[in-house]
Amino acid sequence: MKILYIDPFAFPDLLGGSQKSLLDIMTEMKKRGNDAVLAMPGEGLLFTEAGKRGILTTKFVLPTMVGTRVTIVRGEFLITLLQHQNKF
Repeated sequence: MKILYIDPFAFPDLLGGSQKSLLDIMTEMKKRGNDAVLAMPGEGLLFTEAGKRGILTTKFVLPTMVGTRVTIVRGEFLITLLQHQNKF
């Protein structure tokens, strides 16, 4: 199964608590035979560390989101974009 993980922040030299947890989750899911894909708006420390662990990484531009409905529509756009790039 392919699992898309999205982190909206790309800190160049910081790995926060939620990002550490996300890295652990992605690593464990990969060990269990799942394809983990990490999408971020830039190449931060999480992006680098995920790549070192063999997790597929991709960058995207995330427009400002106004509400839940907009978020869902833009999320579907992101998945479509990744499918087009053969990453998801």
